[in-house]
Amino acid sequence: MGQLDVREGVIRLAPQDTKGGEHLGVVYLTGRTLEALRALPRRLLAEHVFTNPATGERWWEIRKMFRRACRNSGLENIWFHDLRRSFVTNARRRGVPESPSALALTTAASVR
Repeated sequence: MGQLDVREGVIRLAPQDTKGGEHLGVVYLTGRTLEALRALPRRLLAEHVFTNPATGERWWEIRKMFRRACRNSGLENIWFHDLRRSFVTNARRRGVPESPSALALTTAASVR
């Protein structure tokens, strides 16, 4: 069974899927996230969510893709880690207690 279950709107995490080896169970995805995932082109038997449409193979160079996305968006001097900080800041502004937002951040960073 895969980690991502779009029908149920969750990612299931086992201890080997996290940086510290802790069992985090289930991460619930937002409607916006599910919409974006459903819009991705998928090959029926693809093992990974994010694959190269030309080859069907998984992406290996996430940093390279992130830099390209920033460049194409006209963003300069943005680091991937900046998005992590923004996530926690925005979660706090919306009233999410610090511990759940930190857990989600850790989870998001640890998913393979």
